[in-house]
Amino acid sequence: HIKLATVLYHIGYIDIVYKILQCVCPSCSRLLVGYADPHVQEAVLRYKGKKRLLAIHAIATKSSTRYCKHLEKKKSTKGVSGPNQAQQSNPEEADYVKNDRFWKIVTGSDDQEKWKRESQPCGNAVPELTKENDGHIKKKDPARGEPDLIESSKVLEILHNISEQDIRILGFDPQKCRPEWMMVKILPVPPPHVRPFIRQGGHVTQDEVSHQLGQIILLNKKVQEDITNGIPATKRQEDEFALQQCVTTYFINDKPSIDRATLKNGRPIKAISQRLKGKMGHIRGHLSGKRVNFSARSVISPDPSISIDQVGVPFELAKILTFPEVVNSLNIKDMQQLVYNGPDSQDGAKAVITPLGARFSLGDTQESTVQHLDYGSVVERHLRDNDIVIFNRQPSLHKMSMMGHYAKLIRGQSFRLNLCVTTPYNADFDGDEMNLHVVQTQQARAEVKHIMAVPYQIITPQSNKPIIGLVQDCLVGCRLLSIRDTFLTRNELMNLMMWIMDTKPDLVLPPPCIVAPQELWSGKQVFSLFLPQINLDKFSSPADDKGADKSWNSSDDVRVIIRDGHLLAGIIDSKTVAKSEGSLTHVVINSYSLDTAKAFLNQTQLVVNNWLENRGFSMGISTCVTTQEALDKVAGQLTELKAKIETIIEDAKHDRLEKMPGLTLTGTFEAKIMEVANDFTEKSSAVAIQAAPFWNALLQMMQAGSKGSKVNIAQIIACVGQQSIEGERVRFGFKNRTLPHYVKDDFDLESRGFVEHSYIQGLTPQEFFFHSMGGRTGIIDTACKTADTGYIQRRLCKTMESHCVQYDGTVRDSMNNVVQFLYGGDGIDPVQIETQSLSLIALSDQEFDSMYKMNINDPVFGAGYLESSIISDLRKMEGTPTTTITGNFGGRSEEVEITRPSAVLQEELDTLLHFRQILREEIFPNGNQKLYASVNLKRIIETAQRKYNINEYTSLSDLNPVLVVSEVKKLVSRLIIVQQNKDKIGREVQDNGTLLLRILIHATLASKPLIEKNRLSQKAFRSIIGEIEDRFYRTIVSPGEMVGTIAGQSIGEPATQ
Repeated sequence: HIKLATVLYHIGYIDIVYKILQCVCPSCSRLLVGYADPHVQEAVLRYKGKKRLLAIHAIATKSSTRYCKHLEKKKSTKGVSGPNQAQQSNPEEADYVKNDRFWKIVTGSDDQEKWKRESQPCGNAVPELTKENDGHIKKKDPARGEPDLIESSKVLEILHNISEQDIRILGFDPQKCRPEWMMVKILPVPPPHVRPFIRQGGHVTQDEVSHQLGQIILLNKKVQEDITNGIPATKRQEDEFALQQCVTTYFINDKPSIDRATLKNGRPIKAISQRLKGKMGHIRGHLSGKRVNFSARSVISPDPSISIDQVGVPFELAKILTFPEVVNSLNIKDMQQLVYNGPDSQDGAKAVITPLGARFSLGDTQESTVQHLDYGSVVERHLRDNDIVIFNRQPSLHKMSMMGHYAKLIRGQSFRLNLCVTTPYNADFDGDEMNLHVVQTQQARAEVKHIMAVPYQIITPQSNKPIIGLVQDCLVGCRLLSIRDTFLTRNELMNLMMWIMDTKPDLVLPPPCIVAPQELWSGKQVFSLFLPQINLDKFSSPADDKGADKSWNSSDDVRVIIRDGHLLAGIIDSKTVAKSEGSLTHVVINSYSLDTAKAFLNQTQLVVNNWLENRGFSMGISTCVTTQEALDKVAGQLTELKAKIETIIEDAKHDRLEKMPGLTLTGTFEAKIMEVANDFTEKSSAVAIQAAPFWNALLQMMQAGSKGSKVNIAQIIACVGQQSIEGERVRFGFKNRTLPHYVKDDFDLESRGFVEHSYIQGLTPQEFFFHSMGGRTGIIDTACKTADTGYIQRRLCKTMESHCVQYDGTVRDSMNNVVQFLYGGDGIDPVQIETQSLSLIALSDQEFDSMYKMNINDPVFGAGYLESSIISDLRKMEGTPTTTITGNFGGRSEEVEITRPSAVLQEELDTLLHFRQILREEIFPNGNQKLYASVNLKRIIETAQRKYNINEYTSLSDLNPVLVVSEVKKLVSRLIIVQQNKDKIGREVQDNGTLLLRILIHATLASKPLIEKNRLSQKAFRSIIGEIEDRFYRTIVSPGEMVGTIAGQSIGEPATQ
């Protein structure tokens, strides 16, 4: 360290020191506020630390009295909130306070004898202080008129003399952080490792920090000599200023208000703060993030034949990357063989570490090393198939940018990646490079395998839907395979079955759907071979078109119906097997498991891609050419468009144009032209798509959802359309014209960026120029916005990085502050949530009665859907006030004491009416029927029906409606997220968190729908109750989940993309 000859200011604390000096008397160091001031008491009781200092500073500097004296008692506390509002200071004493808590904070003691103010005012005038840009503090002397410099030694004395009571009021702790400690008396010197010598071309030079320390030592010596020689303070100011400047620039050298310290060549030195802070500083550059060993980087290539959780690793990289395998009794022979193979073999090792820690690199000595291989030795073996690795693509915008994969060794120079996994990485194969990290411990392997692995990331918490699904070729293949007139011969089917037998060895060939003249199997049958046993009802993409027939037997085959794993109707496309919510992947995960979903995605790719490879799929010039009739229609629409534009221009010229709300006359003119031009683009795309034959490759890709849109097809075939720059037509760029080839003030279509030709026809030079302008602005916007949104995401994540779910269900930050009493309001992991519909809100009174009301006294009650014994039991019970009945639930008997059945059913009806009112008035006043819940009741009921062979049309239910009501009540009472029976807030959080799920359960498991519509048996009902409870507890968010980072990423990632 360097002992300084004089006290100096610390650049980091100069502002705080200045604020403290403004709060105290420079003569006696007494705080310039009275304790009895209610604002002071409020500041002390409400704030801590820096916030309290700022509050006291605001009170002290607000006072117009500039003398150190007893302050007069405040006459009123009006406008002051908090615990001291009603407390009055003693009229005789300005520092009299009644509040015990105030004195405990100020004195740090429970001794009441110390509960009084120690320091007394000196009565001197308090000068006005100012802080200069160079960091020095001056006082304004009213007599002289010019400000005088306050010496740093005097500042230290003022700070040292502040009483402990006043120190506490200013927000400091006298034991841990006194104000005078903010001044620099001794300067720490970092060790030579922090500032090593720089060797360049045989010359050795000092580090910049060492150079600056040398300057400090020289200046400090000079100041010391000045003091020793008795030079007056005013004359040695220059040397002290130079020392202060040198120490300041040693700490920080990039502040605009400070003169920068430079080397001989004029380059500013890199001070300590610059070495620590920022992206390239030691903290972010070498500690939080750093370059690591056991990593590799290469170009990525597509490979649809590997599993979604595999990554192809080149053999060459596998020889370089190693894993430390500990030798034990089970693997010693395997390890000996690896060591014997040596570093040059593919299945070999690079080094051996003995139990004592000695490391031997393998070369020519591996035979002797094999003989001495003991238990506890570590063999650094080469990477093998199925080793667990982490794969990463930058920028890493969300947690799915780093996922766990199994290595698959391959020939070649590039990593291989399954196409389904490109979406979470946002990767493409136009030269992208990715990073691979080989985890080095068994614990890390376990974490990657069970937390980071690709199957665990299929559903994203950002939007509660799959982020991994079928893409590109496979989507087109699924569509073509599932079209009604796709048929396969026995030979073709057998070839495809070879790809399925690995995962389904007991697969049985279904009977052909066409027997003569040749046995043929439909594409839907092939798709059914590898579908898990699920039920699904969806619509394919063409169903979104206006006037589309959505019936199951429509000519467009748009309704997808899957029953028990058999595709009965519909065309499979992106809405069914891609990344949409409620897709096949999503349903398989929620019905079965992540591994089943992984197997389904792998299997579909293998079968569909092999079939498509043999079937063939390509596009050429003929794909882009349409009929003459369609071209004539587009030409006619173009003529109409030009006529409309001419009309708008004429209206504008003759002042007949009416201004649109919120727009100027020019804005109205441009908006009308853009509206007409965009309308033409839509109409021309409709003509182009209508004229394209069914087998047109562009149309197939668009409808499958693998590539392209209606606009793309229209631009290729019909017309490129209006080019827009920042939402407007191409603006005048020269002098009142877009290009020199047009006349001035030309507002027509062509001169303002309308491209009337299609890509197949070719663009004129000016059209090409406008088209390039439109594309370029998009690229520039993307480049500019990426930096902004990236920094926004960083700030979001840094702000919320400590927000974590605790074991009591709350979300808290690092200071243990409660951010949410329940994560998301319901305490459920977002990955587990599904969108469900609730028809209860939209039911009229008549529809409500029809769906939920049961009349036991009705002569036809239960006819055709309820067993006669149950009907007779209900009618018997109706005649007695209270009855005990026994329900047999899956072999378990349970006695329930009930009142009259009609009263129980009426109570159920009243509950549903109450819930309908809450939904309509409080939760969904706009009539929304969609809600988010973690338990998909519809699917659970369908699974139970399938498991217990229940037919909705022929089966008779043996369920007693009274028992249904009782069991549903018990189920709802068991769904507990927060166990806080005696805590009012806990009860409220529990009620609010489960309200929507309770409404959904009551509405779906109401007695009448279950018995009359679903025809459930007692066993099936018990199974449903158990599954709901089990599913609910499995979907509660795990304690320890870092939800703040997930939230930051979920906002930042889509913004950056």
